[in-house]
Formats: sequence, structure tokens, C-alpha cells
Amino acid sequence: MRIKADFSDTVEQQAIPKDVYHAIIQKVETNLDDQGNVIFREGKTKNPMMTLTCQIDEGEYANTSPPTKIGNINVMLGGTTQKGAPMPLFMLANLVESTRCKASCGSCSADLTGKLMYRGTGKDGYEAGHYYCPECKAKAIFEFDSDDLLGLPCRIAVDVEKAQGSDRDRNTVKKFLREDAADASA
Repeated sequence: MRIKADFSDTVEQQAIPKDVYHAIIQKVETNLDDQGNVIFREGKTKNPMMTLTCQIDEGEYANTSPPTKIGNINVMLGGTTQKGAPMPLFMLANLVESTRCKASCGSCSADLTGKLMYRGTGKDGYEAGHYYCPECKAKAIFEFDSDDLLGLPCRIAVDVEKAQGSDRDRNTVKKFLREDAADASA
């Protein structure tokens, strides 16, 4: 089949500089079906995950045409690493805390909307570096609806790296930051 494609209105978005940006979550996709099972596609991860797209909404990259968006922000929801260890969920913890999305504890059902997870120090009777519910102090199991993330504001630490197999720069998000976070460095 011969295909004719008109690229006259196609504009390749250029990478924006490494920095912290205010953005709005525009798109949320998961690789889960309605029962929460991973929909596996050949060559893709077997781990549950979300992929987000955020649109910059402040500063010189806001209100551009086309809009400045950072896409393909992968947020793991569980599963295992290639070595078989439990998947670390740091990006998910950053996302839930920074957006203050509606969430509850899977252990005690407490409303955790906007609350920071407690992080054990090892000197406080909790395992160092582990996340805990701030209410019941059980190891954190946050429950939330991915659709509740749509339209939420966030701060994203954006980095620049080479696209895989290319010399073209692309943006990646290294971390979601709370508005009141003291560390605003990317």
C-alpha cells in the first residue's frame, strides 16, 4: 500500500533546559485492565505502570504554540526489577505527595490527601528509608484513582538526555516536587 503523509504542520518539540517547572497533568495512561491486571504487549514491561504527560504552565515555556509538554513520564506502580527485587516506587511516592491527589491508606483507610508519608530513620523503631502511613504507621499502601491526577498542578524536575539510538536531546522527569519542598534543584 502506498501512503502519502503531509508533514507541513508537524513541528518537532525541542528539549527545554534542565530546571524545575510548574506543570499541569494533562494525560494519564496505565497498562492495567479494569480488574487491575497488566496488559502485556511484546517488548513492553510486565510491571504495572502509569505514563503521564504534563504541560508546562508557568514561565517562558507556558502558553507556547504548540504547547510545551513533557510526555512519556513513566511511573512504576509495583512489580519487580530485572534482578527480581521489589520495584522501588520513589517516583510514585513523589507524585502522590507532590500533587496532593486524593488518596487513602490501604491498611487503616485514613484520608491521606495532601499528607506526607512518614519515612523511617532506623532510630525511631521503623526501618530506615521505608515509607509508612502517617496515621497508623503501617508500611505505606496508598490507594488512589489515576483519573484523579488529571488536571492537577505539579512541579517537575526536568533533565535533558539523548534519545535512545539518537543524537537528539529529549526531556525526562527525574522527580515530582512539592510546592513547599526546600530542595528545588533539578
